[in-house]
Formats: sequence, structure tokens, C-alpha cells
Amino acid sequence: ITEGLFARCRNTNYLGEAFIYLSFAMLAQHWLPYLIIGAFAAGVWIPNWLKKDKSLSRYPEFAEYQANSGLIIPQLFGKNSLTSEAKKVKEATENPYQ
Repeated sequence: ITEGLFARCRNTNYLGEAFIYLSFAMLAQHWLPYLIIGAFAAGVWIPNWLKKDKSLSRYPEFAEYQANSGLIIPQLFGKNSLTSEAKKVKEATENPYQ
């Protein structure tokens, strides 16, 4: 995966779910929903992320993908970052014959 959001974040679905559940907790205006979400993340999400990464590590390309993408937060700086993509586009438009 070298393009798009998945090139920058390996678990975008969990990020979206976390935002949804955190918005519910904010609406509740109580500390208990945050505690439940944290326990669920520690007990279910994080072990699943680690199992998935361990499973994908058998592929040689995964090491580079892992280095260039964030686990849950999109990696904004680095080889596959938004800034490096913008530089590539700018260079391609300035020097189309290289």
C-alpha cells in the first residue's frame, strides 16, 4: 500500500471507531464512558493491532510499510507523508522530463 490514507495509517477503521465512541463519551459528560472505552481499547483493540502486525510481518514489504505508516494515528511526516507527496507532485510538474 503506497498511496492514500492506508499508506499513512494501518488501522483507520479503529481510529474512526475511537472518534465515534469518544464523541458518545463527550455527550455523556461523565468519566465512566472514558474508562470503559480505555478498558475496551486495552483489552481488545491493542491486542488485535499487535496480532495483525505480527501476522503481516511475514511479508518482506511490511517492514517498509510499518516504518512509513502510523499504527492508529496517520503519519504526517516521513517518506509517505502528505508533505513528501506534495513535493513529488511539485517536482513532477516542474521537471516533467526527469
